Amino acid sequence: MLSLRFVPLKKGMDIIMNELEIVINPYACTTRVNINDRPISPFSELSKYLKEPFYTWCDKVLDSISRELNDEFNLTIISRQSEANLLKGLAKDYEDCIDVKHKTFTIDMSFINRFKKLSEIANTSKVNIEYGQFAINLFVFDVTKEDAIKKYLDSSDIIQQKNEFIFTRTDYQLCNITLNVEEYSEEQFKQKLQDINFIITSSNENAKKIYNEIKKYNIASFIIVCNNSFGVQKLNNVFICECQEANLLSSLFELLEFRWITPFYSKVINEIEGKISEEEAHLLEELKLLSSVDPFVTVHCTEQLEVNTFVPLVIKSYPDNVEIPQLNFKFNKEKIVSCDGKNILALAVGDVDAEVYIQGSLEPISKFHVSVIQRNKIEK
Repeated sequence: MLSLRFVPLKKGMDIIMNELEIVINPYACTTRVNINDRPISPFSELSKYLKEPFYTWCDKVLDSISRELNDEFNLTIISRQSEANLLKGLAKDYEDCIDVKHKTFTIDMSFINRFKKLSEIANTSKVNIEYGQFAINLFVFDVTKEDAIKKYLDSSDIIQQKNEFIFTRTDYQLCNITLNVEEYSEEQFKQKLQDINFIITSSNENAKKIYNEIKKYNIASFIIVCNNSFGVQKLNNVFICECQEANLLSSLFELLEFRWITPFYSKVINEIEGKISEEEAHLLEELKLLSSVDPFVTVHCTEQLEVNTFVPLVIKSYPDNVEIPQLNFKFNKEKIVSCDGKNILALAVGDVDAEVYIQGSLEPISKFHVSVIQRNKIEK
């Protein structure tokens, strides 16, 4: 893989810090990366992560950034809070990463509300969806007592106690989520490798001890350390995440969402999309919104132009009250038209196809065609 070195921008004698922006869309399993306000090269090492699930590359991307920039940088993460927290925790081990900021999505619909709307579309389209079954084991280790965890869960208004050891969460539409609380032992863990496993402890020392026991099983698991600090490590398939005890429940479900529930959500969207009839085509736009974090942008242009004339582009967005992101235009032929982002100028006779991209994206958000003609004017 060809690696590119980005040279720091200079202004006079001052060196301007490299600015790196990562936009992580978990609902469509896509990522955009811009460095110093420019999309990355197709040959960049970072490009291999742009269509992969976040959890598979979150511990590798900072290595790639450090190698390509070979210099200090500021990182801006546009994502859900869970992805931002993980990258912030991992960034602590990188001296080149000077500052990390988090921004919310332009379309910042909560995951619970997205699920609710998706359930309504499934009912409207009458597509049969198999419910997601998520069996979660909360293994409790050392001084974090099992009884305390059960009491903590029982005090939540989103968790319902089913019996002495088992709890359920009901606000995720199309999902059945069961939480089983029990004391940790390697033998118990080994018996439930096919389930979703969280191990709750109160020290990093015990977290490392647990990891050394379970790493041989190579199963995706989370060790949550309740020690009132913040940090993240990813060791093979095991995440070790520190959090405050008061944030235990929210941290647990953030991790569950990004690793297991969000992929299920994306699968359901694709399943409904593939079964919608022509009479229900309007539902496709609603599905597109549920997998989007950017406003919908459409770009239209007059199909026919005379040489040496120009027309303004018609650019619309939905929702219409949000700022339109920076757009890049690509033409399949050169020197027929030019574009300043707002207008098309006809330069020479010919036909050209245009694709419009949000900066950093791999897939076009809009396409249009322009024919440039030369009228033969009567001079005598």
